[in-house]
Amino acid sequence: MLEPWLFMNWKRAAEYLLTSQTLSAREALEAGLINRVVPREELESTTEELAARIANAPGSTLVAAKTAIRRAWELMGMRMHQQISNDLVAVVSGHRDFQKHLGEMMKARKKPREMTEGDS
Repeated sequence: MLEPWLFMNWKRAAEYLLTSQTLSAREALEAGLINRVVPREELESTTEELAARIANAPGSTLVAAKTAIRRAWELMGMRMHQQISNDLVAVVSGHRDFQKHLGEMMKARKKPREMTEGDS
């Protein structure tokens, strides 16, 4: 799961997570969750261009940049946070209330956000 509070204030992140809201492409861009939005017909060419730019960079530069980013991320406590998040998902998924809700969702053939819209 992408941690939205890295890109938006904690109150907004809580609202999106607790209400299962879906962000539009524009909202995700404005929040900094994504770098750009391109029309579907330009997606492949845009991706290929970006990949080519990365592939043409010196390998040593790429290794150094990726290492610096990863270490900064770890120093912010993000590795520990990711581990804790995974632990919490494992704990929650074993609880009866979650299992009941999941069963109801599957029986109704609904997505999680549809179950929070008051018609469950």
